[in-house]
Amino acid sequence: MKQNARQKALALFTEATSGVLEKDYVEFMRLRKVPLQKRKCSENSSDVIPIIRSAAMEDQAVWEKGKKAFVSFIRAYKKHECSHIFIWRELEVGKLAMGYGLLHLPSISEVKQHRLYSDGFTPVGAIKFQDIKFK
Repeated sequence: MKQNARQKALALFTEATSGVLEKDYVEFMRLRKVPLQKRKCSENSSDVIPIIRSAAMEDQAVWEKGKKAFVSFIRAYKKHECSHIFIWRELEVGKLAMGYGLLHLPSISEVKQHRLYSDGFTPVGAIKFQDIKFK
């Protein structure tokens, strides 16, 4: 993945989780004396979500890695020690799943039981997951 695409993906993720969370986290890091600096996203970088999703539709390994990374992130976020900053019920799972290139939302208890906000996610229709082969 090119540097511009990586920066765009980071900016999209930051935008999805910005607001109070960002300010609280910055303050938390300042108290711990961790140096932070603001970064700007390049305006001419491309949207990487369609690229990741098309790669997942062509290679089962990409699809499985995205799904595994998403599930790991969800579980780590839920158990994070700074729950006053990383508020579990405010996590926008739909946008996050799009960022991981998921073709559908995985059926995991953390998402089902808590009925998390899944707006922003568009499942890929008319695809048979058993037809996605390993490359």
